[in-house]
Amino acid sequence: MYFPRYSLWVLISGLVVLGWIYGFSDILTMRPQGIHQWRQCDCLAFTQTYYQDGNNFFQPQVLYLSKDGTGKTASDFPLIYYTVAQLWKIFGKHEFIYRGLVLLLAFFGLLALFRMAEDMFKDSFIALWICFIMYSSPIIVFYSNNFLMNVPALSFALIGLYFFYQFYKRRKNKYLYFSMLFYAIGGLLKVPALTTYAAIVIALILEHFRVMNLKKDLFFDLKRQIPALLAVPVIVFAWYAYAHWYNDQHNNGLFLIGILPIWDISWEKIKHVIEYANILWKTSYQSVLVQVLAGLMYFIVLFFRKKNHPLLWWGTLILSLGFVAFIALWFQVFDNHDYYLINQLIFMVVIFLSFFYLIKKNYPGLAENVFFRLILVAILVVNVSNCRKVIHLRYYGWPNEDYLKYDQALEDITPYLRNELHISEKDKVFFLHDQSFNISLYLMDQKGYTDYGGLLKDTAFVNRKIAEGVKYLFINDSSLLGEPYLKPYVNNRIGKYKNIFIYKLDRSVP
Repeated sequence: MYFPRYSLWVLISGLVVLGWIYGFSDILTMRPQGIHQWRQCDCLAFTQTYYQDGNNFFQPQVLYLSKDGTGKTASDFPLIYYTVAQLWKIFGKHEFIYRGLVLLLAFFGLLALFRMAEDMFKDSFIALWICFIMYSSPIIVFYSNNFLMNVPALSFALIGLYFFYQFYKRRKNKYLYFSMLFYAIGGLLKVPALTTYAAIVIALILEHFRVMNLKKDLFFDLKRQIPALLAVPVIVFAWYAYAHWYNDQHNNGLFLIGILPIWDISWEKIKHVIEYANILWKTSYQSVLVQVLAGLMYFIVLFFRKKNHPLLWWGTLILSLGFVAFIALWFQVFDNHDYYLINQLIFMVVIFLSFFYLIKKNYPGLAENVFFRLILVAILVVNVSNCRKVIHLRYYGWPNEDYLKYDQALEDITPYLRNELHISEKDKVFFLHDQSFNISLYLMDQKGYTDYGGLLKDTAFVNRKIAEGVKYLFINDSSLLGEPYLKPYVNNRIGKYKNIFIYKLDRSVP
């Protein structure tokens, strides 16, 4: 079923329908909330300071002032944060611009995947199925209409893979250069986006030692091609080396730039991570049906080695080993962080490409069979249904309870602060009952300190910061007002907005 003249419109229409099913019309204008609101607001805090303070590109900072009182810290390469800030300066601060840009990048990544698969199989139906099955992965869907860098990084990696396919097919260096450019951007946003890039480098090594034999050499102009390949890790390393240095100069330890491997924790902790990951994320990557299906496809691909394209077969094997290595290197995060695995889903993409290439080449009758395709449609329907349920839960179920109970009032508190209490965005504040760095500070548009790590229970720290100019205390949980450590600071209440109590701090408090 090959209809390249119309297939792009089918892809666009299908993605629009899926977006409607997932409730994007409502989500697009929502404030940051749901699972990992913490990291969402960190990303937005970087963007806010670029927008509000006009920071230099290489001077990223957040609203949480941290150790040195500046909030200067670095994590991902701030390309998107800075770009959105410039768009806000033109069109006004609207979070849907940020969500829309990330959504647009997700679309271009899927478009690249679609064009590659359609050209590879000469089958529009299968290419569409692969794209739609990937866009019914709850974590891809959730974070594609969101603020984190993981989906944009995956999208750039898919575009890089598309251009590498064109390089292999057309044997022109310009496609390799484009491929490496997009891989470099993806790696700057998130290093795990380089998974397929690493597989390409390993393929070069395997070809050099004649372990992998292709009918035509994959690399044929090494003097020009090796420098292009080497440029990617050099560029990525340069940014993260700078980020390490920058954080050492200002506020180290806010963001992870490194690994958290499995061998650094006890067996009890390992069991804890596995248990929590199974409870929280079991259906967040794909439905159980698709996970089982991908596993079966993987073993079929490995078993029928001689019937598959050697580049696809080796790519599948290399990526499976890379997937295991990634799990081991970042194992400690998987009890609470689903988004770390977003870029590893490209392994599933390669499994699908390898499997359908195998089927199309050796069993074309099965590939064209009506019942086979109806089964694929049924699998897609199940996956979309699972995705819709997970997305709805993330916004309207238990993962969003704390936001709805404690933080929702912050969605529209800023005009009250500016117009009624005359608190400016330059005034520094404390916010109690916020264990993140930037959730409350970003939603209010204030710089200051949260109760991360119980910091506000340290009266010496609090008094020092009051002396340095922190003017106001915000508390979003009335049950805390009777705490003894708060007594010196809650004598001058100047306002209350819904569940938010606001106090002016006396600099003479000892």
